Amino acid sequence: MIPMASVISGRSSFGERLFWKIDYYHPERDEHSPVKWSAELTRRVVTIMLASEY
Repeated sequence: MIPMASVISGRSSFGERLFWKIDYYHPERDEHSPVKWSAELTRRVVTIMLASEY
């Protein structure tokens, strides 16, 4: 389960509807970063998906 405080998401339309989210992970572990504003302690991952793929 991903804590929602660790995810930013949205929906946009550029001729086709898109869903996107940004996850904040700890760079050395496979878990969410507790300090998402820190460049040293956070690796950001952007996921983009076509709404038609959902």
